[in-house]
Amino acid sequence: MKNNICAWIACLLVTNAWAQSNPTMDRPIQQCIAKSQDKIDILPNNFSMGNWLYKLSETCDKLKETEGKKGGNYVVRLLEMEKELDEILVVAEDCPALSKAKPVLQEMKDIFKERQKVENFKVAEDKKTNSPNVFEEDKDITTMSLPRGAAGKIKAKAEKVHKMLK
Repeated sequence: MKNNICAWIACLLVTNAWAQSNPTMDRPIQQCIAKSQDKIDILPNNFSMGNWLYKLSETCDKLKETEGKKGGNYVVRLLEMEKELDEILVVAEDCPALSKAKPVLQEMKDIFKERQKVENFKVAEDKKTNSPNVFEEDKDITTMSLPRGAAGKIKAKAEKVHKMLK
């Protein structure tokens, strides 16, 4: 029991250090983001690549720990992070600080492409109110999923990128 607690504390300290902003890694990437502002919309100028990779890894872990249909909020967060990944890849085109990690980032993007499942459903009209649905403007519902195995692959790529940029 005591060894488990010590191992857990050591792991917590390592992950906290991993999640902190690393100026050596972040500043060159932030400069590239500033130069690419006309091509991107989501990434802020003070973007922290180390922090983003940590959050991506952590979200993948949380999704992997869920069972059945309980991981929806983690899938949504990962798919939001995919949009950020798209912009990171745009920045990486002209960024020497990201050039060595670009192939792994692209592999990560490919995992998102292969694993994302999208289903569209038509919403039936409400016969009592003759209204198409409760949300008025939305007539379709879109569901998306990302398998837990894909989350594990994405996490492995995030860790690899972190090591490359460190």
